[in-house]
Amino acid sequence: METVAHQEQLHNWQQRVQQELQSRLSAAMQVWCKLQQETLLVLVQHGAAPVDRQQTFHILQQALLAQPLPAVRQVKMFLRVAGEKQPYADLDFTILSLRWCQEKRSRTDRLLFCHVPSQVLPQVSGSSAGVVI
Repeated sequence: METVAHQEQLHNWQQRVQQELQSRLSAAMQVWCKLQQETLLVLVQHGAAPVDRQQTFHILQQALLAQPLPAVRQVKMFLRVAGEKQPYADLDFTILSLRWCQEKRSRTDRLLFCHVPSQVLPQVSGSSAGVVI
């Protein structure tokens, strides 16, 4: 069950990320977040002008590293053009602890992503990358 503290933290994160995206990408964007169990769903909607999807996902990932959300273990991010029903891009990943990555001998200098075999993380669809916090 989602606590009031988690809801407030999620709302603050959502506002901060929306401002960060708008300032860094110079585009009007709306961000919606929802926490379902331990999965954070993030929808970023923008106007018809194209945005750099890699940079957008990178900004979102950096925001999670800068301000981790404690109840989150899975993240699903979506990009959508305003007025469209379906997103045109998505990114799924699992948040892993640094200790877990070290045990799997996947540690690198300045570790940001921990790559693990997909069979180790069966809940990650189509991706084997996890953000380390």
